[in-house]
Amino acid sequence: MQGDCISGNNGYTSTERVYHHGSQDARAGTTLYKSGRSTGETTSVYHGLGSVTLDRIESKDGARYYPVITWVCKTSNAESSFPFAVRGDSGAWITRVDGKVFGILTGGDERQGTTLFCRINDVFDDIKDITGAVDIRIAPAPAPATVP
Repeated sequence: MQGDCISGNNGYTSTERVYHHGSQDARAGTTLYKSGRSTGETTSVYHGLGSVTLDRIESKDGARYYPVITWVCKTSNAESSFPFAVRGDSGAWITRVDGKVFGILTGGDERQGTTLFCRINDVFDDIKDITGAVDIRIAPAPAPATVP
């Protein structure tokens, strides 16, 4: 395990068999890329930080806070004045320089200049747990159409 996965899942290590094609792990310091609807193509540095939030739940006994462990990691803006992602970019794939999918953008914190995303390995693990599937992969790009 890389130490950046804070959920109860097994995570992904480089010694495990890769059961899906087109995605990879990343180490802290790795440059990540994304193409979002609002910001277009941007880059950022992956820091390997996890995130936990507290949810406030109201009941007849009063409000209580419960920790919600999220399967997200944080990036921070590269050394530029442009944010890695803004509202409207959610759902964009985050990739490495080799084009391998690393995660799916889920949100961010404008004040901290951070972006939240789910690692694709965690998404695939969740799909496998829920559906019982054995092999999860990203479909390859279709072959270009030929003109007769």
